[in-house]
Amino acid sequence: MNMETRKIERTEENGMCIVCEHELWEEHRALEREFFKPCKKCKKFPGASSKGTCYHCFAVGSTIDECPECVGKPWSEEFLEAKNEIEGPDKLLLPF
Repeated sequence: MNMETRKIERTEENGMCIVCEHELWEEHRALEREFFKPCKKCKKFPGASSKGTCYHCFAVGSTIDECPECVGKPWSEEFLEAKNEIEGPDKLLLPF
């Protein structure tokens, strides 16, 4: 299976495409590494859209059922494999 096919394919465990999963994952990582203007709705994640809202507020409840990390579930193996293939494995963040 090539990367283009994997991008639009939904994972079996959570029923979401890995692009959506990546957006949610990135918002959680932003909390750990950067200052940001918070979402106008939830005030928890970066409000990076043109409306000032986060991907969680846009997607959870409308296009996807839940965010794996928010509900304590693991990210899908398919997503983690694709992310590691493209971006490399996560690096530990060290305190200042």
